[in-house]
Amino acid sequence: MDNFTSYKGRVINKAIPVQIYRNLRNGMYSIRQGGLVIGHCTMIMLEGAEFRVSQAGRRRVLKTKHKNVHATVCGHVAHSIEGINGMAYYNPYTCDAFQFEGEAIHKAAAVMIDHNGVHVAL
Repeated sequence: MDNFTSYKGRVINKAIPVQIYRNLRNGMYSIRQGGLVIGHCTMIMLEGAEFRVSQAGRRRVLKTKHKNVHATVCGHVAHSIEGINGMAYYNPYTCDAFQFEGEAIHKAAAVMIDHNGVHVAL
């Protein structure tokens, strides 16, 4: 995890999965655990990743044209990963799920999330 900034002195419990989403206000990634924001970082690696998109949140984006947090990558914090296969992306205006090589992706063995996006290891 690079450039981790704790929020309100909170720490990550590595035994519990986290949810990661891009924070448009500070340009970093927010780390949420147990419903609370734990902190922010510029790069994080996760094992056992799941890609989640709230369809109700996506519909709000499409209707109002205002961004909201409705897509996350979930998993356990990892120290390193191997075998990056490529990039996954999500755009609420063009797809209803995260995409990898033109197909919907819902899980990955591991991911590295940084300023370039979501790097997937299948």
